[in-house]
Amino acid sequence: MADPHNEVSLQHCVIRTEHLFAWWQRCNGNPALHRQQEHASSNIIINLCKIDISFLEHKVEEGMRECADLLVKRSDTEAAWKLALEENNSYMIQSVALGQKMQAAFGKYQHEYELLIINKGLISRLNKQLASDEMVLKEIEEETKQLEWFGKTIIQCKGFA
Repeated sequence: MADPHNEVSLQHCVIRTEHLFAWWQRCNGNPALHRQQEHASSNIIINLCKIDISFLEHKVEEGMRECADLLVKRSDTEAAWKLALEENNSYMIQSVALGQKMQAAFGKYQHEYELLIINKGLISRLNKQLASDEMVLKEIEEETKQLEWFGKTIIQCKGFA
């Protein structure tokens, strides 16, 4: 009686060989042509992602510094505004101007912070895209190695070439 484990292993080998032969036919016996267009596209996307990530990381660092500066500016303006309010009513015009300046600083901070969050989200998506395309590239390279082995071992040794 045949061992079921061996039958499953044999069936897996047959299926794998069929896939390799189909790939071999699609690339006309040249493993370097296997998924060549997809390989080139993945390389381009990887390079673009790396450039974009680098640019966005720089923008995030810049944004973080800008947010920190704006918070300091807002705090200083708020302190001056509170002082002007406490002193007396003759400074009311000054306190209104400082209040407006404080609100403007907060608005700028909020805008910079929103940009920071957007850029961090873009970096995250680009990192996922980068990882995905790097995995596709490794998969294609592994398949190409398998095709090279297939060509040397099965096709040429068995006289199919």
